[in-house]
Parts: sequence; C-alpha cells; structure tokens
Amino acid sequence: MRQIIARAGKWYATQLEVNPIPTKCITGGLLFGCGDYTAQRIKAWHYDTNKHFEWEAHRTLKMMVWGGCVNAFFGHHWYNLVEKLVPHGGIRGIVTKICLDQLTWTPCIDVAFLGTMALWNAKGVDGAISEVQEKLWPTLVANWKVWPMFHVITYSLVPVPFRVLWTHCIGTCWSTFLSFMAYDYHDGEQDEECADEVLVGVGATPVWEEPKYELRNDQTVVRIAVIQNGLALEYASAELRSDRAMVLLAVKQNGLALKFASEQLRGDLDVVLVAVEQNGLALEHAAAQTIISVDVN
Repeated sequence: MRQIIARAGKWYATQLEVNPIPTKCITGGLLFGCGDYTAQRIKAWHYDTNKHFEWEAHRTLKMMVWGGCVNAFFGHHWYNLVEKLVPHGGIRGIVTKICLDQLTWTPCIDVAFLGTMALWNAKGVDGAISEVQEKLWPTLVANWKVWPMFHVITYSLVPVPFRVLWTHCIGTCWSTFLSFMAYDYHDGEQDEECADEVLVGVGATPVWEEPKYELRNDQTVVRIAVIQNGLALEYASAELRSDRAMVLLAVKQNGLALKFASEQLRGDLDVVLVAVEQNGLALEHAAAQTIISVDVN
C-alpha cells in the first residue's frame, strides 16, 4: 500500500511539473464535485424526513466547472504571485501572505463565485448582484473562521506547486459549504430572497445556538427554516409560533412541529389534522379538547 501511495504521489508530482495547470484544474474540478455531492447528501439526510436522495448531477457539474476552470486556474497564478510579492519567509512573511490572501484573493473569488452561480442559475445580472450583496459577508465571515488556520500550513510547509492541491483537499468541506450558499435555499418553494443567517458551516443548519431575536422574529428567515425543517419552529419567536400560516407550513413539513405551536393553535382542529396527517404521533401534542374532536371524527 505504501508503495502504491508513493508511486501515485510521484506520478502526481511529475504531472505538476509537466502539465501544472491541467493537473490542478482536473484535481480542483473533482474535489469541488465531491464537495457538492456531499452537500446534497447532507441536505437529504438532514431535511428530508424520508431520507430520500436524488442526485442533481447538473448542479455538481456546475461546481466542477467552477472548481476546475476558475478556482484552480486562478489559484495556480495567485499562489505564484504571492511568492513574488512576499518573497521572504519567517513568521512575518507567513502572516503577510495570509493577510494578503484573506483580504484580497478571498473577497474577489467569493464575489466571482456567488455572481457566477447566480448567472448560471438564470437569475440575471440583477439577481447576481442581489446574491452577492446578501451572501458575501456571511461567506467571508465563515471563511475567516476556517482558512487562516490552514493557511499557516499552506504558506509555511506546503511547496508552491502543491498549494492548489492542498487547499482543494482541505477545501472539499469548504466547497460543500459554498454549495449550500449557492443552492440550498433556492430550490422549489424556496426560490426567493434567502436569509443567509440560517446557514452555518458545512452542516447548513439554522443558526439557533445563539439566536438573535430579530432572526427568530423575521418571517422570511423562519418561513424558509420551517419549510426546510418544520422542527425549526421551536426557535421562532412566540409571535410567529402563534402565526397560523407559519405553523401550518411547519406541520406540513413535520407534523411533530405541532409541539412548538402556541397553545391556541394546538387547539386548532385544522392545524392538528394537517399535523396528524403528516405524522400520526403529532396527536399527542394537540390540546385535550382537540384530541377528543379528532377521535370523534
């Protein structure tokens, strides 16, 4: 096994010398494709109560084209440029390179990614501008939580020819997150203005660990969250848990969300019937008088 790995590594190193750009582009495309496939699997597992998975190959292909033709291609030239701009090493050199990377390359490539994906998804120029305005900042914040740590290794230990490979290997999880940012809240019923605060890291789960009241009381944010996962109703404000339309959306997705509805709506026969139709166990969360009504019917 060691010999196989050693031979593969030697062959790859040779390809980096002979055909650096094609090799990096193919590698980047494959790894970005893996990231998108992972994103789709996580979404199906996390949000689909039936755990049903249907692979959207066209979506993966777009991510592969981006990862190979854009990210890897420009990444190759970027890492070479950084070495020319900051030729000295040591702690000062590493810190300078990381700052240069995170404050110039990262914003530019993220703007390009969000805008390009919007255009590829037929949102038009106005839609692309809107996507960038909505999602750039949360994407950058997530990036700054992850990449500076890894770039200490990038700029101190990894040889320049291998930096695109290194960042793409680490970036498989990152490309999973990017895939969520580009697609997750723009499918079917969610094909509308999205609230990026409901995304966090690779898990793409609602950011409820330290919920801000303005998010919990934001109809758009909560509506998108409960359509994806009815149980997110638990973290909505009391006002929205008393909103009949919002609760109906939640129990249609997961009947057990009835547990988090206001007491009044847990006594609403129509709401209870919708919840029970989705999941019979929801009946235990209905108000007593409603249970009697359901049993009689």
